[in-house]
Amino acid sequence: MSTFKSYPTRVETGVEWLGKAPQHWAILPGLALMTESRAKNTNAACQDYLSLVAGRGVIPYAEKGDVGNKKPDDLAKCKLVSPGNMSSIA
Repeated sequence: MSTFKSYPTRVETGVEWLGKAPQHWAILPGLALMTESRAKNTNAACQDYLSLVAGRGVIPYAEKGDVGNKKPDDLAKCKLVSPGNMSSIA
């Protein structure tokens, strides 16, 4: 038995894998809900580097081991994130 609230009016979304959704929901692409950070790592002032790891999320590069992406030599070309940036919605 489901513990989730049932919505009486559901409509086709036009998205095959999604099927029907509550009528009052807006169906938007993920990028419509986010904004890209423009903060630059001027003069490589921040030496911390993050990695996105399947099953673990965003973690410090030093914690991921020797798999996947490699840390760039010049961190001045990277953008900065602050606590809370990863979960904020525009």
